[in-house]
Amino acid sequence: MNISLVNPYPNYNTHKTNSFKANKEISFRSTFDKTERNTLKFNDEGVDWSYLINLTHFFRDAEVFTNPLVKYLKTEFPDGVKIYNYACSDGSEPYSLSIKLMNKLGEKKAQKYFPIIARDLSKKQIDQAQKREINIDDSDKEKIYSNTSFLDLNELFNYRRTNDVGENYYSVKKKLADCVNFEQANLVLDAKNPENFTGNKKGPSVLIFRWAFYHLSDNAKKELFESLANNPSFEPGSVIILEPDCLGRLVSLDKQQIPLDKFIPLDKNFKEVNDKSPHSYYMFKKRSDSKNAVESQKTIHSAGQYFLKLLNPLIPQKQD
Repeated sequence: MNISLVNPYPNYNTHKTNSFKANKEISFRSTFDKTERNTLKFNDEGVDWSYLINLTHFFRDAEVFTNPLVKYLKTEFPDGVKIYNYACSDGSEPYSLSIKLMNKLGEKKAQKYFPIIARDLSKKQIDQAQKREINIDDSDKEKIYSNTSFLDLNELFNYRRTNDVGENYYSVKKKLADCVNFEQANLVLDAKNPENFTGNKKGPSVLIFRWAFYHLSDNAKKELFESLANNPSFEPGSVIILEPDCLGRLVSLDKQQIPLDKFIPLDKNFKEVNDKSPHSYYMFKKRSDSKNAVESQKTIHSAGQYFLKLLNPLIPQKQD
């Protein structure tokens, strides 16, 4: 069903089809009202609320994100992996990844990557996402069709309503809804929780935090990486995906370095970066703590030698 309405109001959601709308005017007309912003007070945890604009749409940057990521997941984690999508906004990004995985692998094989845990700071955003209702415009439809083999949007969504500014909302069908779980959360705080990335599978995690890293304060950025480096549930081999030039932004803002002794920088193709220029850094893979492993082995070996020495007088000696 297609309903066309004359729009008597400015459509402040047009930034879904035109990223150039991501400016200060739009940011203050985001889904966060002043009451929520003042009540949550996430600024105390290093987040700049004034520029959180929920800029999102289906298959955003598909050629440099969704498509390479699906290829990487198939190669690096063929048996599945825990996926956490922070700053998930209305769910367009985790839904896009779910659609691509099902389309590429088939619904049955894609299940090993589900559910994707989608988290956002805003309770209002999460409450809306949990209703399984999402705004889909013509640009979103075009992106879905061009990046998948789905020929009918009705396989995934049902038209539900048109609001007073002409935006069409669709309900998410169970097949897709079951692929994503929505929760309110703060990544900077979550990274400190030693059990936060345990999930329903053992092994590494893939943590998506795109186009949100620069909303953090200088201290919060440093704290995030330090926490992930020390968090046992964010296991070696885990990847955190940021935006292009993420370390370049970090250096230019606070003159601090991400602990590269703990993380391997990767480029947009998930390849290890040999170039020392931070402008090619796109994501980071947690290193295996081989040094500590070697030291642990040395300690175990030394302890074994020590106890053998203590026991030696008690062991009957072979007579000549």
